[in-house]
Parts: sequence; structure tokens; C-alpha cells
Amino acid sequence: MHFLLVNDDGIQSPNLALLAKAALKMGRVTIVAPETQMSGMSQGMTLGRPLTVKRVDYPVDGVTAYSCDGKPADCVKVGLSALLIDDEPDFVFSGINNGYNAGYDVAYSGTVGAAEEALMHEIPAIAWSCDKGADLSLTRKYLLPLMEELTQKPLADGIWNVNFPNCPVEECKGIRYDCRPAEMQLIWDGFFLQDQKMGDLAAMEKAAVDGARTLVSHTAGKPGKGTNGAFTDLAVPARLTTLAPGESALLWNAGTAIPGLLAEPGTDVYAIVNNYISVGKVRSEVMEVRNPFEPKSAEEILEELNHSEKQIEAGLGQDAKEAVQEIRERHGFK
Repeated sequence: MHFLLVNDDGIQSPNLALLAKAALKMGRVTIVAPETQMSGMSQGMTLGRPLTVKRVDYPVDGVTAYSCDGKPADCVKVGLSALLIDDEPDFVFSGINNGYNAGYDVAYSGTVGAAEEALMHEIPAIAWSCDKGADLSLTRKYLLPLMEELTQKPLADGIWNVNFPNCPVEECKGIRYDCRPAEMQLIWDGFFLQDQKMGDLAAMEKAAVDGARTLVSHTAGKPGKGTNGAFTDLAVPARLTTLAPGESALLWNAGTAIPGLLAEPGTDVYAIVNNYISVGKVRSEVMEVRNPFEPKSAEEILEELNHSEKQIEAGLGQDAKEAVQEIRERHGFK
């Protein structure tokens, strides 16, 4: 098999190297990954400027690797529509992300977005994620067996989304399949004013997270479908609403993980916070595929007829007329 690997953490990510080493045991590996950190890019693409694609000397022997100064979806596009036109991969692996991709957070994920981009090219894909900064012993143990299993079950209308819990191997309770995305944010976040005296980003993020944790009691048990500003420092709206024309403010977005007990059983978030490996399907409405053996409804049949008749009216010729007649005969319409 031939695998195209991509991520959103950048070409230098050690988690990408771990993914490449495992994939090499199943076949050939080509990497096209972002030149720099590109988390939170979803399925965005780069427009209005050229992409720089560079061959890199990758630290895993046997891997052909390129960096791209675009977003994760750009990397997939470059891989499938420029680099590998005559050597199409069998699967796209995206990850291993440094941070969970579960619940509503999948909508923001560059890791998931890259996998969805592969699906739009009709290449099956798997998104892989683990907790930020987690010990990777558990991931190393289960990664290859899950690769071997899930590549035998390619999806045409969605991607496989795998999250490894942050726990020692001996504390992992196993694998939970068919996990649906939880209807809540995995990370409760909010906005905080940049204090110029606080220094670097790490210090600012720590202060924001510490501040967010003090607010958990206000929303515990009532997470809703979003945080709706529950973790935003009250100084933020006060500052923004008093800005003069031309004046600006610097905001950081940061937050903290939800209390595990708020996740519903059967969801990806519930699985990972309870030390299960979560395996689930993230469905693409764009790529939803009809079962060819499922009968069409009367509504769908009439929709086909109306569409074909409009084509005839637009003067699209004999082919459209024949299509309408074929549909009418097939379904007994006069």
C-alpha cells in the first residue's frame, strides 16, 4: 500500500515521525506537511499567492517528504493533485495531532480538515490524535494494529477519527468503536486581554487557563453546546465597547478541558476521558453516498424528472429528452 501523510503541527513534529514509522510497516510513505504549525485551520486553503513546496531530508529512513508553506488541506491538494498524480496513495493518514480532536473541536481541526480534503479526492482517510504533551507509549502500542484494522474498512462518506487517551498502557480500558462526536466543546475557551507586562505567550496562556479554571463552577453541569463567553474575562467586553475609532485591543483565546463527567456515554469525549481509545466516524455531508440498492423515493424520482425537463427547456438537446423518457419508463410514469 501507499500512504500519504499530512498533519497540522508541522513537518518537524515527532508525532508525524511516529506515524510514518508505523505506516512504513504496511507500505510506502510519502509526506507533504506544513512548513510550520498550522493548527485550527480546518479545511481552509491558500489563495492569492504561490505555495512553496520543498523536498526535505526526513529523519525516518525510507520516507519521501516535502514541506509546504500552506495549510493542511493545501498539503493534501499538493500531494494528490501535483506530486502523486501518477502514483495515487491508497490512504491518507493525518496526524498524529498533538491534542485531542473530539466533540465540536473537530470542526476547527486542521488534522480532521486534511482528512476531509482527502475524502473529497475520493481517497479514504484516517485522522489520528492524542492529548497534548501525552506520553506516547499507549499510542505506540495500538497505532499499527488500528492502522491494519481500519485500512480494511475504508469509508466513502466520512473519515475515521481516532483519539488515544492520556493514560499509562496498563490503565487503558480498551477500544470504544462507533463513538460519535460529543455535542459539546472539548475545550471550554474564552478571551483575555493581553497584558503587556505579562511577557511571552506561555505566561499569557497559563494566566488565561488559570483564569478559566476559576470559572468552571459557574457552568458545571450546564455546558450547553458552546461556552458562549462563559470563560471570557469581564474586562474584555468592557474594553471592546469603549474603544475609540481607530483604537485596538489585543486578545488571547485560551481555555481548559471540560470536566469528564459532563460528556455523554457513547461519545468520543466520554471515551477518552474514561481511558478508552475512541474510534468513530466523522461523516461528510458533502460526500454522503447513497446505497445503490436502496430504492429512490417518489420525491427523488420527481426531482430527477423536473431537473431533466428544465434541461430540455434550456435547450440541452436530445440526451436530456432521452433521459426523461428513460426515467418515466423505468418508474411507470406516462
